[in-house]
Amino acid sequence: MLNLKKIYIRTVANLSLLHQGFKPVFLPFYILMLPFTYSGRRFLDAFFLDVFQRKWDTLYNLETLQEKKNKRFINTYKQKPRIKFIFLVYTDNDPEKLRITLSSLEVLSYPYKKVIQYSEQPNPVYDPAHLYFDNYHSLQKKIEEEKDAWVQLIYSGDRMLETSLALYNSWIVQRTEKIFYTDEILSKEKCIYALKKPSYIHFASNEMGILGKSILLETSLFIVGNEYNSLQNWLLDCLKSIEKINHLPFQTYVNQSPAEPLNFIKNPLIITPELQQPLISVIIPTKNKKTLLQNCIESLLKHSNGFKIEIIIVDNGSTETDFLEYIAKITSSHPAIFSYRYDIVFNYSKLINYGASKTKGDYLLLINNDVEIHNPQALARLMQYAIKKEVGAVGCKLLYSDNRIQHAGIEFDYKKLPYHQYILLPDHFISTITDSDYAIKAITGALMLVSKQKFEEVKGYDEIFEADYNDILFCLSLEKTGYKNIYVAIDNVYHFESVSRGQADNSIKKYKKYLQDKELFLQKTITHL
Repeated sequence: MLNLKKIYIRTVANLSLLHQGFKPVFLPFYILMLPFTYSGRRFLDAFFLDVFQRKWDTLYNLETLQEKKNKRFINTYKQKPRIKFIFLVYTDNDPEKLRITLSSLEVLSYPYKKVIQYSEQPNPVYDPAHLYFDNYHSLQKKIEEEKDAWVQLIYSGDRMLETSLALYNSWIVQRTEKIFYTDEILSKEKCIYALKKPSYIHFASNEMGILGKSILLETSLFIVGNEYNSLQNWLLDCLKSIEKINHLPFQTYVNQSPAEPLNFIKNPLIITPELQQPLISVIIPTKNKKTLLQNCIESLLKHSNGFKIEIIIVDNGSTETDFLEYIAKITSSHPAIFSYRYDIVFNYSKLINYGASKTKGDYLLLINNDVEIHNPQALARLMQYAIKKEVGAVGCKLLYSDNRIQHAGIEFDYKKLPYHQYILLPDHFISTITDSDYAIKAITGALMLVSKQKFEEVKGYDEIFEADYNDILFCLSLEKTGYKNIYVAIDNVYHFESVSRGQADNSIKKYKKYLQDKELFLQKTITHL
């Protein structure tokens, strides 16, 4: 019989906001009757994303919340207005979109601002009350005249929050960088979402999609003497010369137009002998569920793309006949597939460490049995970072079967608890972010590549954590040792999350263990986060 528990919830539009550091602003109580399971937090997250988020305007005013947060920062670091800002409006041929953008700029509470319109499209609309340029050469000359100013790119149809310039002024005077990118409020497909962008690490100059639309640059970056035929070509050349780009972790920009940000063509990945030479040991903990394991292994073998791999199956006490027959068949027919039986009470950390002790490879690919790789470039893309000395663990984008995001990196909320950023959003919703590679504090252990030497350096997984937090604590240990953990944008990798663990997760005993692990995790990471 379904166990129901009455839960009193003060409604916020999306629990992910709490994960991202927002403190709740409460609305009236709602009483909900919901199933009480171990995965209650995830269930509630999904509930609010699927139901409340689509009716945001009737439940919650996200912009008002963000304005309050911005004002708190401005009051803390109050600086007299002294920096001049230029809004470079990227226009098209829609007069209503231009009106929306210019109206939002007129009400900005800041004295030193100017609007310049620019377009490379045929027959664009523009407001004669502001300067307009239709070629980059003329625009460049004009901006060069504006000394010691900053340029904010904004697309026609998008808006700025009223506090944005005062916040910029308070932030910039404390920094030395000459280019910033900010978080955004996305309003797309009748959904509104507070988009927190990852911190940017300049591994490759062509990984610029992470910047999104909201980019703020000092005018000195407009390179003098070079000829460009478009704003995009100039921006790409400019960003190549920048060693450090700063992330301003506040929403200042409302992204509501269908226009995509300036795109950058990725260089094709060249698979070198350096990438393919090392042996990759794949570790798959499993119990029964023959079809899951078979699909996982077949996807690995099909898309190994010339990489040398061995597969270590760690069998945690399987009893199903079809599973045991499959194991016997595949290990006898494939010389690089091995199965080791490890009959213990389920402890994922022990299974991973035991599997690692049986490997011969220089790199360990930790993978759940409910993950399938359908991309021949996947191993190469993971290895291109894993071989770097400064890199620790490498993970990638994981999708649910309906192409919503399951994993795009793990961040921490204001309580220092981990959460999957962008979880349950459609992949195309924020593809300019999730299609870029970036450094992140932690990645999921559902698919993780790490050198064996670094795995052993931090003593592998902490076996106190049987199921939860072990992968995250492992990543934090790597970061504490000096390594960077990397999220890699790889398409067509799917995770049917925790299918193989079944209903055991719903027991009260498991839930109590989860709560114990949470408290222990906070104790272990309090000095690191």
